[in-house]
Amino acid sequence: MSANIKIVNCRADNNPGDPSNLQNHSGNGILVGNCRNVLIDYCTASNNGWDMPRIGNGPVGIWAYEADSVVIQHCIAYRNKTAKGAADGGGFDLDGGVTNSIIQYCLSYENWGSGYGIFQYDGADKWYNNTVRYCVSINDGLVTDHACGMLIWNGSNVGSDFTRFQAYNNVFYNDKKYAFAFL
Repeated sequence: MSANIKIVNCRADNNPGDPSNLQNHSGNGILVGNCRNVLIDYCTASNNGWDMPRIGNGPVGIWAYEADSVVIQHCIAYRNKTAKGAADGGGFDLDGGVTNSIIQYCLSYENWGSGYGIFQYDGADKWYNNTVRYCVSINDGLVTDHACGMLIWNGSNVGSDFTRFQAYNNVFYNDKKYAFAFL
């Protein structure tokens, strides 16, 4: 497992995805996995994922999976996309197996998927003790089903695999869809 990673003052823009990859998602902005003690700070991810043809899980602007102690802060994710009929395409995501992590002071807008995804998929390590605070979502969820400002989804079929989440002092504005949802 990689540790003590810093991604600071960077841009991840216009990563289209691999149109020949039908096995998994492609076209992410910034993605970290199987790591601990990560800082993603003052980064921007925009217009990613627009040529990913796979229907299923999709790309996200800035996200983590199977990771511990990740801090994503002072970042902007906007106009990220996914395949029509696919999932994801959002701004930020704390995905399966993430623990002890925070998204804070971030801005998400006009993403095809949810501004902030809080997801646990079947087969992932336990997901717990994560927080989203002091963040803003504006008109996210433009295209994908169930997408909104913040979407919380437990696909693990085991409730105890997805626990201890806090969201506070956030602003979710959406004049097209709902601002917050559970699946």
